[in-house]
Amino acid sequence: MWQRFVFGMHWRHGKKMYYDELPAGSKEAAAEYFIDHKRDDVDLVRVEFIGPDDSGVREYERGRLQAMVSAVRGEHPTSNIQSAENGDRRNACPTGVTKN
Repeated sequence: MWQRFVFGMHWRHGKKMYYDELPAGSKEAAAEYFIDHKRDDVDLVRVEFIGPDDSGVREYERGRLQAMVSAVRGEHPTSNIQSAENGDRRNACPTGVTKN
């Protein structure tokens, strides 16, 4: 059976620190993948073991993704949910994607 794990990637761009999670087979594989795919002005600071990869979507990740999509579109992240609560369900969609 193929075992995958989640690793926390602490990295720096300029003077600001960032954190991402990356699934990989080992700590070394996660670090190699990050280094191979990072921009030249980014430094990998630390890799930490988080736990086994459940291969499912985490609820908090979905919420972060929806917030990022809404920000790119210039929308408030809960605008579709609020309109559904006010009785307008034609544009309500849990992913933030609307159809008219």
